[in-house]
Amino acid sequence: ARLVGTVRDRQDPQAEVHPAEETTLAKQQTRAELLRELRHRLGDVSQEKLAGRVGVSWSTISRWENGKGTPSPLAREKLVALLKESGLEDRIDELDVGA
Repeated sequence: ARLVGTVRDRQDPQAEVHPAEETTLAKQQTRAELLRELRHRLGDVSQEKLAGRVGVSWSTISRWENGKGTPSPLAREKLVALLKESGLEDRIDELDVGA
């Protein structure tokens, strides 16, 4: 019997992926892309500079960009303001992945 959604299965291109897991992974990638686009629109700022504007550590930004966490409500508010400032307000809902 095969375990669906394990790391071992992801190495097998023929392995079945549970639809919920696939959706979550796609959304995490979308949030990561959004955060990278935000950094680009803010003048190609580093993770460290974005972290300073949001009030978190650079490693937190890195985790978000690598799908390892989600912004807290306070960080989300600050990110929403930056998204609006950068002309990305139509993508705000992409922050809510996994919340």
